[in-house]
Amino acid sequence: MLRVPQDLEGWFADRSVIVPEASVIRYVAGEPVLSVPALVARPTFVWVRAGVKQLQPQGGQHLLTVPSGQVLVMRSGTHVMSEFRGQDAGYQSLVVSIDRTFLRQAVGVPGEEPPKGPRVVVSQPAPHAVALLEALPQALLEPMPDVERQFKLREVLVALMGDKAVRQLVFEEVADWGQSLQDRIVSVSTDHCLSPLQVPDLAQLCAMSLSSFKRHFQGVYGVPPGKWLIKVRMEHARSRLLNSDNAVSQVCLESGYQDVSSFIRAFRRHYGMTPTQVRRER
Repeated sequence: MLRVPQDLEGWFADRSVIVPEASVIRYVAGEPVLSVPALVARPTFVWVRAGVKQLQPQGGQHLLTVPSGQVLVMRSGTHVMSEFRGQDAGYQSLVVSIDRTFLRQAVGVPGEEPPKGPRVVVSQPAPHAVALLEALPQALLEPMPDVERQFKLREVLVALMGDKAVRQLVFEEVADWGQSLQDRIVSVSTDHCLSPLQVPDLAQLCAMSLSSFKRHFQGVYGVPPGKWLIKVRMEHARSRLLNSDNAVSQVCLESGYQDVSSFIRAFRRHYGMTPTQVRRER
């Protein structure tokens, strides 16, 4: 699974500008890529400069198509299947991934809880927002005081938030990170228990070290996070096997596993039976 922005920072180190408040990555590819599962670890803006990007967010949101010139905005913790197609210039995008603490400082906390909206939106940026995005990578390479760098990033955020849908998504992100530590652990764990994520991924989405996440998780649920994940996924898988006609391979994907053999082994260890044997009990 692709982790955004960490994996992109490694792949495109020569095209990345990493500062405490954000990662800005110039993504360039010549060949189409199909169905890459990706986890967005931080609130992220993707400005498609050439080509077309498509993605399928987890949770039932319809397939989104992002043509050249538009901006894709994703909340932290978003799990998607992503692909892109190039044109004459191939596929090019600018990926701006924002630190959540800085985002909260930059845009403030909404006075009232924002209405619930999608985790992913597509926006047509205003011309001045495009100009700011175009200049951002080079601007961040210049030596400058922290306050000036933060101002430049805040300027980009404010320009992109001129779109109402983007503004709502950003305020939802900020409001959610006002949760207590316990609420954050519960929210992240329940939202992603059936995603193909591991315990370190959940810790990252909670903005916690792995050891701290494990300790606090056990305090909330009374069991280690690894055991809790297995139990939740196995119970979901058994329910789907007994109450749907979906193939075992589909149940595997629905239950947070990407490899059928690994799923069958885990299921047998948990229940002492294979998925096929359980299905015969219907």
